[in-house]
Amino acid sequence: MNKKLQEFIKKDEVQIVLQILTRGLILVLFGCGIKLILADKEERIQSFLFLLSSGMLNGINYGFHNHQFLHENTESTNVLHRSHIIWIHMISGLVSATVIYLEVIRLKSMPISNVALAGQDFVLLFIAMLGYGGFLPMIMFFFSHSVQTIETLIMKNKN
Repeated sequence: MNKKLQEFIKKDEVQIVLQILTRGLILVLFGCGIKLILADKEERIQSFLFLLSSGMLNGINYGFHNHQFLHENTESTNVLHRSHIIWIHMISGLVSATVIYLEVIRLKSMPISNVALAGQDFVLLFIAMLGYGGFLPMIMFFFSHSVQTIETLIMKNKN
């Protein structure tokens, strides 16, 4: 590879292009899944697979780039730590895709004049938003460590 080509291809530029392509693919898969749900009942399996693949790809994307927005751009060198981060983001993406699938099917089955959103619908859609935004693993992390913080505060107050 010649020197000019190496200077042209920089790591940051390649990562930006890959991020744009990945996000575009996620949007295409998500859109195809929603379109198939709204189109016909016979294509629910395909729509569910589109949404699951969108959620999984979204989770993989956020898992690989977790260090950039949570840890001030310090990348972990521990392979087990990195694989756990990717795994938990994939699970949250799959949960989000499943929630969106179930909510759209439920709302589609109602007549337009009778569409009623309950509190549980808002909670589920909020969870789906957090999962697709990459924040669900972070919230689970904070909740899991908040119990330890509360226990520490209780023990300090007893003394």
